[in-house]
Amino acid sequence: MISKKRQTAILITVCIIAFIALYAPPIRAQASDYEIYQEIRELRLLGGHYFTPNNRVHLPFILTYTRMSLGAGTITDIRYPLVEVGNKKLFFVQGDIVAALLSFEYQHAVKDWLGVYLRYGFLGRLGSNVGTLLVQGINYANRFDIGWLIKILRRQKYALSASFGVTNGTYSFISVENLVDEWLADVPNPSLIRSNNVL
Repeated sequence: MISKKRQTAILITVCIIAFIALYAPPIRAQASDYEIYQEIRELRLLGGHYFTPNNRVHLPFILTYTRMSLGAGTITDIRYPLVEVGNKKLFFVQGDIVAALLSFEYQHAVKDWLGVYLRYGFLGRLGSNVGTLLVQGINYANRFDIGWLIKILRRQKYALSASFGVTNGTYSFISVENLVDEWLADVPNPSLIRSNNVL
């Protein structure tokens, strides 16, 4: 059992720590977040415009940064006709399609004129129930990029750089409908999965 004197000491210590945490001014070992943010913004300033990294085009600035993107979406209440006789659609498949995206990028400024970058991206699309899975299947793609960014010229209103890289991508389609169509058409070795590898 803790003595009354010890309980009082613990209570006073907790109160002092709480007071310091709530009312003491922050002590920083380095620049504030706002100052760091302003420095990074100034590096991406060109002709009075601040540029942000995007997924499609490399910026001409040699910077060190990390970016991650995550997204998902759905298309609801889609109807697919399975059997058509004349102009009549006898049977429908109804459901949703879900799509997801994940990308990660890292660029490192090796020198003020040279940077290296790595990117990874994944994109997937699939039906959300048995019917849409059978009709739409599962489609997904992986992509990996590695390369160099070289600054050629930078002035107050324009900048020019070049990038050299290698991309490796795999695109795959899993489709029961294609398998059945190939089987009915007597295609030799019908396949459920089709993949393309692009380097």
